[in-house]
Amino acid sequence: MTSRYTDEWTASLLNAERKFSGLTPEELMEEAGLRPGMTVVDYGCGPGFLTLPAAKKVGADGKVYALDIHEGMVALIESRAAEAGLANVTALLNDGPEAPLPDSVADLILCTLVFHYKESRDERQVLADDLARLLKPGGCVMLVQWDDRAPFEETSELLTAAGLKCGVQSSVVERQYRLKATKP
Repeated sequence: MTSRYTDEWTASLLNAERKFSGLTPEELMEEAGLRPGMTVVDYGCGPGFLTLPAAKKVGADGKVYALDIHEGMVALIESRAAEAGLANVTALLNDGPEAPLPDSVADLILCTLVFHYKESRDERQVLADDLARLLKPGGCVMLVQWDDRAPFEETSELLTAAGLKCGVQSSVVERQYRLKATKP
């Protein structure tokens, strides 16, 4: 797939000042409950704004799978992880309806600004089902999304239909919301 990311756009995604729903990557991961030794999936990782901080946090005993639909982002993650000396990162192309990972692999899934790329509710349900498939029992998804492009109510319904239990919506900041959903 041809990437829509320019060098300037990619640089903006890596801006140290960037926040998701008002939180830095570290604050978002703390709210998600990220701990050393966990297995994390960064679903829709882009250039790795969350991937590398997550890999540092989970440490050598943990693992981070970075998934993206764009080959260029996968290559960039591989390069950035190698430069940072992070051997616990595996970057994978995710260009099908299901991620190329086994069921129940993740303690935590970070899914930021992905749902709105799916054109139909059915496609968004396939995504929600895949997130649920990847989670271990007791695992959680920390989702950040544009409220005007993938409204909280719909996203919550999709995750619930996938068998996840949705927590309370965090307040919308700059048109984004945070939602934490767990797998019973």
